[in-house]
Amino acid sequence: MSGDHIPGAGPQRGSAAPPPSAPRSKVPFIIGGIVLLALVDVGLQSGVGGWSGGQQASGPDKISQARESFGARTQQSDRVGSDRRQPTKEMIWRAWRAEVPSYVDGIKTAQIAYDAMYDTYIQVTSFYPRPTSQLNSQQASWPSGSSFDDLGWAPDGKVRGSYRVLSTSSTDFLVTGMIDADGDGNPAVFTATKSINTTMVTPAGVY
Repeated sequence: MSGDHIPGAGPQRGSAAPPPSAPRSKVPFIIGGIVLLALVDVGLQSGVGGWSGGQQASGPDKISQARESFGARTQQSDRVGSDRRQPTKEMIWRAWRAEVPSYVDGIKTAQIAYDAMYDTYIQVTSFYPRPTSQLNSQQASWPSGSSFDDLGWAPDGKVRGSYRVLSTSSTDFLVTGMIDADGDGNPAVFTATKSINTTMVTPAGVY
């Protein structure tokens, strides 16, 4: 039967072989830190023009253009992200100021514990480690030898603020912390008592 096609015998004589499928190339794209292999059709059978203008581009040209386009977008995104991450002066001052409410909380907790053990409060009548008139944006060391040693409290290192604690009665005390993070001579003030949590006394815009 000359008109029948035998499976496995290849294409019939006189008939055209099926066109080979267009080659496909794997191009790495980096998305969110994960490398994905995107299959990019480099065939021209669709008749669509190249990636730039209306001129058709060859397979390697398409891959090159894709990489350049993706690289340009990534660099632009990095520049925008870098600009957004630049801290402002207010952000820095706010971060420095955060030392004070944290340490006022610590002194309050230590004072309550001391009272529970000895039935009395410790007093530090002068601001420590430096007078409030000497406050600035620089850090100061925390020397030993003050009544804070008796209280059993000390900061983790150098400080920008100054602190004191007064016994206002036999049942209450007042912790005060001050800082001048921006060095403008107008310090921010935080206080706490036995029954009142740490509160910022000065306006929010004071650093």
